[in-house]
Amino acid sequence: MPRRPSIATLLKRLKAQPRDAELHQKLGNRYLEQGRMEEAKAAYERSLELDPLDPWTHMFLGNWHYSVDQDKEAVECFKHAARLKPDVAAPFWGLGDAYAALGFDALATENYRHALEVDPDDKTAKRKWRKWKTSCESLG
Repeated sequence: MPRRPSIATLLKRLKAQPRDAELHQKLGNRYLEQGRMEEAKAAYERSLELDPLDPWTHMFLGNWHYSVDQDKEAVECFKHAARLKPDVAAPFWGLGDAYAALGFDALATENYRHALEVDPDDKTAKRKWRKWKTSCESLG
């Protein structure tokens, strides 16, 4: 498995290619891994400025918002990603997580279920659906 570039390497590449949205996205991922949250957010936002139609950056930014309990903002990011990639499960289970955190159980259920419809083999969608169903059954 190839080694992912370090923050220093990505910053060096960005000096030569400052308008490369994918490099900003990768930089955001590295910052996030190190818990450098504000730097991660700034890198994702810069990536979206450069390429507003990249569904993965919307997903990463949605995950960022979700991780800092900004669930309404996460919903908006995941919605953008779902519009751009309706054939991928991840935006829908991301929406399920954010709606669940907001207490919108019906919307969470709908999106977890839709993630499985989009990709029945997606392991994360399966895991999240099982966990969601179990939590709903234990409450009801």
